[in-house]
Amino acid sequence: MAMDILENSYRRLGISEAVLDFGQKIEEELKTRFWEIDAVAEYNQLKVIGAMQECRVGAECFNSSSGYGYNDLGRDKLEEVYAAVFHTEAALVRPQITCGTHALALALMSNLRPGDELLSISGKPYDTLEEVIGIRPSKGSLAEYGITYRQVDLRGDGNFDFECLEALDVALFHRDMAALLRGDSVDLPVFNFKTGKREYKGRQLTLGRDDILVVEGIHGLNDKLTCTLPEESKFKIFISALTQINIDEHNYLPTTDGRLIRRIVRDARTRNTTAGETIGMWNSVRRGEEKYIFPFQDSADIMFNSALIYELAVLKLYAEPLLFSIDTCAPEYQEAKRLLKFLDYFLPVPGEEIAKNSILREFIGGSVFHV
Repeated sequence: MAMDILENSYRRLGISEAVLDFGQKIEEELKTRFWEIDAVAEYNQLKVIGAMQECRVGAECFNSSSGYGYNDLGRDKLEEVYAAVFHTEAALVRPQITCGTHALALALMSNLRPGDELLSISGKPYDTLEEVIGIRPSKGSLAEYGITYRQVDLRGDGNFDFECLEALDVALFHRDMAALLRGDSVDLPVFNFKTGKREYKGRQLTLGRDDILVVEGIHGLNDKLTCTLPEESKFKIFISALTQINIDEHNYLPTTDGRLIRRIVRDARTRNTTAGETIGMWNSVRRGEEKYIFPFQDSADIMFNSALIYELAVLKLYAEPLLFSIDTCAPEYQEAKRLLKFLDYFLPVPGEEIAKNSILREFIGGSVFHV
Protein backbone atom coordinates (compact mmCIF):
# COMPACT_ATOMS: atom_id res chain seq x y z
CA MET A 1 0.00 0.00 0.00
CA ALA A 2 2.74 2.45 1.02
CA MET A 3 4.82 1.60 -2.06
CA ASP A 4 1.81 2.19 -4.34
CA ILE A 5 1.27 5.64 -2.84
CA LEU A 6 4.99 6.43 -3.23
CA GLU A 7 5.07 5.30 -6.88
CA ASN A 8 1.93 7.32 -7.70
CA SER A 9 3.56 10.37 -6.13
CA TYR A 10 6.63 9.94 -8.37
CA ARG A 11 4.40 9.65 -11.46
CA ARG A 12 2.55 12.84 -10.59
CA LEU A 13 5.96 14.60 -10.44
CA GLY A 14 6.72 13.37 -13.97
CA ILE A 15 9.33 10.84 -12.94
CA SER A 16 9.20 7.88 -15.31
CA GLU A 17 9.20 4.27 -14.20
CA ALA A 18 12.58 3.73 -15.94
CA VAL A 19 14.19 6.51 -13.91
CA LEU A 20 12.60 5.20 -10.71
CA ASP A 21 13.83 1.65 -11.42
CA PHE A 22 17.33 2.97 -12.16
CA GLY A 23 17.40 4.90 -8.87
CA GLN A 24 16.24 1.86 -6.90
CA LYS A 25 18.91 -0.27 -8.58
CA ILE A 26 21.64 2.22 -7.61
CA GLU A 27 20.35 2.38 -4.03
CA GLU A 28 20.50 -1.42 -3.86
CA GLU A 29 24.12 -1.37 -5.08
CA LEU A 30 25.03 1.26 -2.48
CA LYS A 31 23.40 -0.56 0.45
CA THR A 32 26.69 -2.06 1.58
CA ARG A 33 28.44 1.32 1.48
CA PHE A 34 25.60 3.01 3.38
CA TRP A 35 25.70 0.21 5.93
CA GLU A 36 29.45 0.77 6.42
CA ILE A 37 28.86 4.49 6.99
CA ASP A 38 26.09 3.73 9.50
CA ALA A 39 28.37 1.23 11.26
CA VAL A 40 31.14 3.83 11.60
CA ALA A 41 28.63 6.36 12.96
CA GLU A 42 27.30 3.82 15.44
CA TYR A 43 30.83 2.89 16.54
CA ASN A 44 31.70 6.55 17.13
CA GLN A 45 28.47 7.06 19.03
CA LEU A 46 29.30 4.12 21.29
CA LYS A 47 32.81 5.52 21.76
CA VAL A 48 31.36 8.84 22.97
CA ILE A 49 28.86 7.09 25.26
CA GLY A 50 31.69 4.95 26.66
CA ALA A 51 33.77 8.08 27.32
CA MET A 52 30.82 9.72 29.08
CA GLN A 53 30.47 6.64 31.30
CA GLU A 54 34.21 6.57 31.98
CA CYS A 55 34.16 10.23 32.98
CA ARG A 56 31.01 9.69 35.07
CA VAL A 57 28.86 12.27 33.36
CA GLY A 58 25.66 12.81 35.39
CA ALA A 59 22.62 15.08 35.54
CA GLU A 60 24.54 17.58 37.65
CA CYS A 61 26.86 18.23 34.69
CA PHE A 62 23.99 19.86 32.79
CA ASN A 63 23.23 22.53 35.40
CA SER A 64 23.49 26.17 34.35
CA SER A 65 26.75 27.98 35.02
CA SER A 66 27.66 31.54 35.93
CA GLY A 67 29.57 32.03 32.69
CA TYR A 68 32.79 32.91 34.52
CA GLY A 69 34.17 29.38 34.31
CA TYR A 70 34.60 28.99 38.08
CA ASN A 71 33.63 25.53 39.36
CA ASP A 72 31.95 24.80 36.01
CA LEU A 73 31.47 21.05 36.35
CA GLY A 74 29.74 20.72 32.98
CA ARG A 75 32.60 22.37 31.07
CA ASP A 76 35.23 20.36 32.92
CA LYS A 77 33.41 17.09 32.22
CA LEU A 78 32.95 17.99 28.55
CA GLU A 79 36.71 18.48 28.23
CA GLU A 80 37.34 15.17 30.02
CA VAL A 81 35.06 13.43 27.51
CA TYR A 82 36.86 15.04 24.54
CA ALA A 83 40.24 13.96 25.93
CA ALA A 84 38.99 10.40 26.42
CA VAL A 85 37.48 10.18 22.93
CA PHE A 86 40.57 11.52 21.15
CA HIS A 87 43.09 9.82 23.50
CA THR A 88 44.84 13.04 24.56
CA GLU A 89 46.22 14.12 27.91
CA ALA A 90 43.74 16.99 28.10
CA ALA A 91 41.35 19.00 25.94
CA LEU A 92 40.27 22.63 25.66
CA VAL A 93 36.68 23.03 24.45
CA ARG A 94 35.41 26.60 24.16
CA PRO A 95 32.68 28.21 22.06
CA GLN A 96 35.02 31.20 21.73
CA ILE A 97 37.34 29.10 19.49
CA THR A 98 35.60 29.84 16.23
CA CYS A 99 37.63 27.93 13.61
CA GLY A 100 40.64 25.72 12.94
CA THR A 101 42.99 28.65 12.36
CA HIS A 102 41.87 30.16 15.66
CA ALA A 103 42.57 26.88 17.47
CA LEU A 104 46.02 26.48 15.87
CA ALA A 105 46.95 30.09 16.58
CA LEU A 106 45.97 29.62 20.22
CA ALA A 107 48.06 26.43 20.50
CA LEU A 108 51.13 27.94 18.77
CA MET A 109 51.11 31.19 20.73
CA SER A 110 50.63 29.34 24.01
CA ASN A 111 53.62 27.01 23.51
CA LEU A 112 56.22 28.93 21.47
CA ARG A 113 58.54 31.45 23.06
CA PRO A 114 60.92 34.09 21.60
CA GLY A 115 63.92 32.34 20.06
CA ASP A 116 61.98 29.15 19.25
CA GLU A 117 61.62 27.87 15.71
CA LEU A 118 58.40 26.58 14.15
CA LEU A 119 59.06 23.81 11.61
CA SER A 120 56.41 22.79 9.08
CA ILE A 121 57.17 19.28 7.82
CA SER A 122 54.49 19.31 5.09
CA GLY A 123 55.31 22.41 3.08
CA LYS A 124 53.69 25.81 3.23
CA PRO A 125 50.65 26.07 5.53
CA TYR A 126 47.29 27.28 4.28
CA ASP A 127 46.78 31.00 3.70
CA THR A 128 45.11 32.08 6.97
CA LEU A 129 47.99 30.59 9.00
CA GLU A 130 50.52 32.63 7.00
CA GLU A 131 49.51 35.78 8.88
CA VAL A 132 49.56 33.95 12.24
CA ILE A 133 53.12 32.73 11.59
CA GLY A 134 54.33 35.92 9.93
CA ILE A 135 55.04 34.54 6.46
CA ARG A 136 52.84 37.41 5.38
CA PRO A 137 53.44 40.43 7.64
CA SER A 138 50.70 40.81 10.23
CA LYS A 139 50.29 42.57 13.56
CA GLY A 140 50.82 40.21 16.49
CA SER A 141 52.27 37.39 14.39
CA LEU A 142 54.72 34.83 15.78
CA ALA A 143 57.50 36.50 13.79
CA GLU A 144 56.93 39.76 15.66
CA TYR A 145 57.62 37.90 18.89
CA GLY A 146 60.97 36.55 17.66
CA ILE A 147 59.77 33.09 16.64
CA THR A 148 61.43 31.91 13.42
CA TYR A 149 59.83 29.69 10.82
CA ARG A 150 61.17 26.98 8.53
CA GLN A 151 59.43 24.52 6.23
CA VAL A 152 60.19 21.23 4.49
CA ASP A 153 58.56 21.31 1.07
CA LEU A 154 56.68 18.31 -0.26
CA ARG A 155 57.54 16.63 -3.53
CA GLY A 156 55.46 17.20 -6.65
CA ASP A 157 53.40 14.07 -5.91
CA GLY A 158 52.48 15.38 -2.45
CA ASN A 159 54.69 12.96 -0.51
CA PHE A 160 57.44 13.83 1.94
CA ASP A 161 60.88 14.62 0.51
CA PHE A 162 63.14 12.67 2.86
CA GLU A 163 66.13 13.33 0.60
CA CYS A 164 66.17 17.13 0.90
CA LEU A 165 68.79 18.97 2.94
CA GLU A 166 66.07 20.43 5.19
CA ALA A 167 65.18 16.90 6.33
CA LEU A 168 68.48 16.92 8.23
CA ASP A 169 69.13 18.69 11.51
CA VAL A 170 71.59 21.05 9.79
CA ALA A 171 71.84 23.33 12.83
CA LEU A 172 72.97 20.41 15.03
CA PHE A 173 75.47 19.35 12.35
CA HIS A 174 76.96 22.85 12.26
CA ARG A 175 77.19 22.99 16.06
CA ASP A 176 78.89 19.59 16.26
CA MET A 177 81.34 20.45 13.47
CA ALA A 178 82.23 23.75 15.16
CA ALA A 179 82.81 21.94 18.45
CA LEU A 180 85.07 19.36 16.79
CA LEU A 181 87.14 22.07 15.11
CA ARG A 182 87.61 23.74 18.52
CA GLY A 183 89.00 20.48 19.85
CA ASP A 184 85.94 19.66 21.96
CA SER A 185 84.53 16.17 22.38
CA VAL A 186 81.18 15.58 20.71
CA ASP A 187 78.62 12.84 21.38
CA LEU A 188 77.70 11.84 17.82
CA PRO A 189 74.13 10.63 17.26
CA VAL A 190 73.24 7.51 15.31
CA PHE A 191 70.07 7.29 13.22
CA ASN A 192 68.30 3.99 13.76
CA PHE A 193 66.69 3.18 10.42
CA LYS A 194 64.68 0.34 11.93
CA THR A 195 62.95 2.59 14.51
CA GLY A 196 63.18 5.83 12.52
CA LYS A 197 64.72 7.67 15.48
CA ARG A 198 67.99 9.41 16.33
CA GLU A 199 69.85 7.73 19.18
CA TYR A 200 72.83 8.64 21.36
CA LYS A 201 75.04 5.71 22.31
CA GLY A 202 78.03 7.44 23.82
CA ARG A 203 79.98 7.69 20.55
CA GLN A 204 82.37 10.41 21.71
CA LEU A 205 84.58 11.91 19.03
CA THR A 206 87.51 14.29 19.45
CA LEU A 207 89.66 15.46 16.54
CA GLY A 208 93.41 15.24 16.97
CA ARG A 209 95.81 17.64 15.29
CA ASP A 210 96.47 15.35 12.30
CA ASP A 211 93.08 13.62 12.16
CA ILE A 212 90.88 13.59 9.05
CA LEU A 213 87.13 14.12 9.44
CA VAL A 214 85.01 12.24 6.86
CA VAL A 215 81.53 13.63 6.11
CA GLU A 216 79.51 11.20 3.97
CA GLY A 217 76.05 11.48 2.44
CA ILE A 218 74.08 12.70 -0.56
CA HIS A 219 74.60 16.32 0.52
CA GLY A 220 78.34 15.95 1.09
CA LEU A 221 79.18 18.06 -1.99
CA ASN A 222 76.63 20.76 -1.12
CA ASP A 223 78.32 23.81 0.41
CA LYS A 224 75.12 24.61 2.34
CA LEU A 225 75.87 21.60 4.54
CA THR A 226 79.57 22.35 5.06
CA CYS A 227 79.50 26.16 4.94
CA THR A 228 80.85 26.42 8.50
CA LEU A 229 83.94 24.36 7.66
CA PRO A 230 87.05 26.13 6.32
CA GLU A 231 87.06 25.95 2.51
CA GLU A 232 90.79 25.30 2.33
CA SER A 233 90.39 22.27 4.62
CA LYS A 234 87.73 20.55 2.49
CA PHE A 235 88.54 17.85 -0.06
CA LYS A 236 85.49 16.64 -1.98
CA ILE A 237 85.24 13.08 -3.28
CA PHE A 238 82.38 11.95 -5.56
CA ILE A 239 81.78 8.18 -5.28
CA SER A 240 79.56 6.39 -7.79
CA ALA A 241 79.07 2.79 -8.89
CA LEU A 242 79.57 2.82 -12.67
CA THR A 243 79.12 -0.59 -14.28
CA GLN A 244 82.14 -1.75 -16.29
CA ILE A 245 80.75 -4.74 -18.21
CA ASN A 246 78.15 -5.36 -20.92
CA ILE A 247 75.72 -8.20 -21.52
CA ASP A 248 76.83 -8.31 -25.15
CA GLU A 249 78.11 -5.93 -27.82
CA HIS A 250 74.84 -4.04 -27.92
CA ASN A 251 73.45 -4.14 -24.35
CA TYR A 252 75.19 -2.69 -21.33
CA LEU A 253 74.46 -3.45 -17.68
CA PRO A 254 72.52 -0.45 -16.32
CA THR A 255 74.33 1.24 -13.49
CA THR A 256 70.99 2.03 -11.82
CA ASP A 257 70.07 -1.69 -11.68
CA GLY A 258 73.31 -2.53 -9.94
CA ARG A 259 72.78 0.23 -7.42
CA LEU A 260 69.17 -0.79 -6.80
CA ILE A 261 70.21 -4.38 -6.11
CA ARG A 262 72.90 -3.11 -3.73
CA ARG A 263 70.27 -1.09 -1.88
CA ILE A 264 67.76 -3.96 -1.70
CA VAL A 265 70.35 -6.23 -0.07
CA ARG A 266 71.72 -3.58 2.30
CA ASP A 267 68.36 -2.17 3.44
CA ALA A 268 66.93 -5.61 4.17
CA ARG A 269 69.90 -6.28 6.44
CA THR A 270 70.35 -2.91 8.15
CA ARG A 271 67.05 -1.04 7.87
CA ASN A 272 64.41 -3.74 8.23
CA THR A 273 63.09 -2.78 4.78
CA THR A 274 61.52 -5.30 2.40
CA ALA A 275 62.55 -5.52 -1.24
CA GLY A 276 59.11 -4.22 -2.21
CA GLU A 277 59.51 -1.16 0.00
CA THR A 278 62.96 -0.44 -1.42
CA ILE A 279 61.69 -0.74 -5.00
CA GLY A 280 58.73 1.48 -4.09
CA MET A 281 61.09 4.19 -2.81
CA TRP A 282 63.54 3.92 -5.70
CA ASN A 283 61.97 6.62 -7.86
CA SER A 284 62.17 8.99 -4.89
CA VAL A 285 65.84 8.10 -4.42
CA ARG A 286 66.53 8.75 -8.11
CA ARG A 287 64.77 12.13 -7.92
CA GLY A 288 66.90 12.94 -4.89
CA GLU A 289 70.07 12.16 -6.84
CA GLU A 290 69.00 14.31 -9.77
CA LYS A 291 68.22 17.19 -7.44
CA TYR A 292 70.79 16.93 -4.65
CA ILE A 293 73.85 15.05 -5.98
CA PHE A 294 74.38 15.40 -9.71
CA PRO A 295 74.18 19.25 -9.77
CA PHE A 296 77.18 19.32 -7.39
CA GLN A 297 79.31 16.47 -8.81
CA ASP A 298 81.47 18.80 -10.90
CA SER A 299 82.61 20.54 -7.72
CA ALA A 300 84.32 17.34 -6.52
CA ASP A 301 88.10 17.28 -6.37
CA ILE A 302 88.21 13.63 -7.46
CA MET A 303 85.77 10.91 -8.59
CA PHE A 304 85.94 7.30 -7.36
CA ASN A 305 84.18 4.37 -9.06
CA SER A 306 83.08 1.89 -6.40
CA ALA A 307 81.65 -0.76 -8.74
CA LEU A 308 83.28 -4.20 -8.67
CA ILE A 309 83.27 -6.42 -11.75
CA TYR A 310 82.10 -9.46 -9.73
CA GLU A 311 79.66 -7.79 -7.32
CA LEU A 312 76.39 -8.72 -9.07
CA ALA A 313 77.40 -12.38 -8.99
CA VAL A 314 77.82 -12.07 -5.21
CA LEU A 315 74.69 -9.97 -4.63
CA LYS A 316 72.62 -12.46 -6.64
CA LEU A 317 72.53 -14.96 -3.74
CA TYR A 318 71.29 -12.29 -1.33
CA ALA A 319 68.90 -10.44 -3.64
CA GLU A 320 67.00 -13.33 -5.22
CA PRO A 321 65.23 -14.57 -2.04
CA LEU A 322 64.21 -10.98 -1.24
CA LEU A 323 62.82 -10.42 -4.74
CA PHE A 324 61.01 -13.77 -4.80
CA SER A 325 59.23 -12.79 -1.56
CA ILE A 326 57.33 -9.96 -3.31
CA ASP A 327 53.69 -10.92 -3.80
CA THR A 328 52.50 -11.32 -7.40
CA CYS A 329 49.70 -8.80 -6.68
CA ALA A 330 52.08 -6.15 -5.35
CA PRO A 331 52.72 -3.08 -7.55
CA GLU A 332 56.47 -3.76 -7.29
CA TYR A 333 56.14 -7.31 -8.64
CA GLN A 334 56.87 -6.49 -12.29
CA GLU A 335 60.06 -4.63 -11.36
CA ALA A 336 61.10 -7.53 -9.13
CA LYS A 337 60.45 -9.94 -12.02
CA ARG A 338 62.62 -7.80 -14.32
CA LEU A 339 65.47 -7.71 -11.77
CA LEU A 340 65.29 -11.50 -11.34
CA LYS A 341 65.58 -11.89 -15.11
CA PHE A 342 68.54 -9.51 -15.01
CA LEU A 343 70.25 -11.60 -12.31
CA ASP A 344 69.83 -14.74 -14.45
CA TYR A 345 72.77 -13.50 -16.54
CA PHE A 346 75.14 -14.17 -13.62
CA LEU A 347 76.46 -17.29 -11.98
CA PRO A 348 76.48 -17.02 -8.18
CA VAL A 349 79.66 -16.36 -6.22
CA PRO A 350 79.58 -17.17 -2.46
CA GLY A 351 79.93 -14.16 -0.18
CA GLU A 352 82.39 -16.05 2.04
CA GLU A 353 85.04 -15.52 -0.64
CA ILE A 354 84.83 -11.71 -0.35
CA ALA A 355 87.53 -9.92 1.64
CA LYS A 356 86.39 -8.51 4.97
CA ASN A 357 87.58 -5.02 4.00
CA SER A 358 85.81 -5.02 0.61
CA ILE A 359 83.33 -2.24 -0.12
CA LEU A 360 80.87 -5.01 -1.00
CA ARG A 361 80.72 -5.88 2.71
CA GLU A 362 78.71 -2.68 3.27
CA PHE A 363 75.84 -4.47 1.52
CA ILE A 364 76.22 -8.16 2.42
CA GLY A 365 77.60 -7.64 5.96
CA GLY A 366 80.64 -9.04 7.71
CA SER A 367 82.90 -6.03 7.21
CA VAL A 368 85.82 -5.23 9.46
CA PHE A 369 84.53 -1.65 9.38
CA HIS A 370 81.46 -0.41 11.24
CA VAL A 371 79.06 -0.21 8.26
